[in-house]
Amino acid sequence: MLTRFRNIAYVLAYVVATIPLWHYIRDGRILALMVGVVTFAYINVVLSTVHAAQPILSSEKAKTPLPRWLPDKPKYQKWWLLVRHTLKWHLLLIPPKMELALGFVQWLWIGHYSTTSTILKPFFYASASTYAPIYSQWETLLLGASVIIVFSMLESGVIAALTSLTIHPSRVIILRLLLALSIIGTMSQFRVWYTNVVSYHYESCRLVSCPYIIRHRLNFRIGETIETGFFTIDDMGILLAANVMRPIASYRHEGKIGYWSDNRPFVARQIVAALLGLLLYAGATWAVLWFVEDEKS
Repeated sequence: MLTRFRNIAYVLAYVVATIPLWHYIRDGRILALMVGVVTFAYINVVLSTVHAAQPILSSEKAKTPLPRWLPDKPKYQKWWLLVRHTLKWHLLLIPPKMELALGFVQWLWIGHYSTTSTILKPFFYASASTYAPIYSQWETLLLGASVIIVFSMLESGVIAALTSLTIHPSRVIILRLLLALSIIGTMSQFRVWYTNVVSYHYESCRLVSCPYIIRHRLNFRIGETIETGFFTIDDMGILLAANVMRPIASYRHEGKIGYWSDNRPFVARQIVAALLGLLLYAGATWAVLWFVEDEKS
């Protein structure tokens, strides 16, 4: 029964994920539908992981070759075996996640959301071409896909670790939700702090040539990069991939249409954020496994 529900969830996710390919998303309700369907598929993957973990975790011996960076202990043996067994389910969600990221690219591009004050503020921006659909570059599409792949693999490790800690499905989901909410709370407080720092330097000097303006911009970019990196544990890197895949902004000058030709500094900042997210995922997985009781030899 669980396998049937998981397969149905996959089919729905793949069908809904095709929307950005044939319809440029302007309506937030369509995007919300995509988020709901992909989340439903993800929950089914989590439940399938818990179900698959029961025979693995209950067995006395679960020997499997371990990477060199893992301690040779039974709990890590079982965790690694569970990751290897369930990784394919997470990888199957990569195409729907990629299309969901494209949906966010289109929805954010088509409207002005730069002044929106929410937890998603680092991902909002005002495009220079509000009503004209513009698509991502193929280079950034590849980078965005790479981000989705990496964080899907990391997510399988976190879910396997939480499942090793508790075999109860609802507890695994609650713990994963609490992990996400803790990051949101921490980043909300961090935003208050760095916004105050940025405002202080900005108010200190309003002249364009003033060095405080440069520091203001630098602090703002550093703060948003950290926020973006830490938020990956909430959305599995989907919004980070959307940031990477932002289209190059168009502009008009003397009746001619041109394009900002260099977005590499912005993309580089997103790669730094991805590295921060990778470290956070690794730390969270290791911390959860630390609480898992090991078998007595």
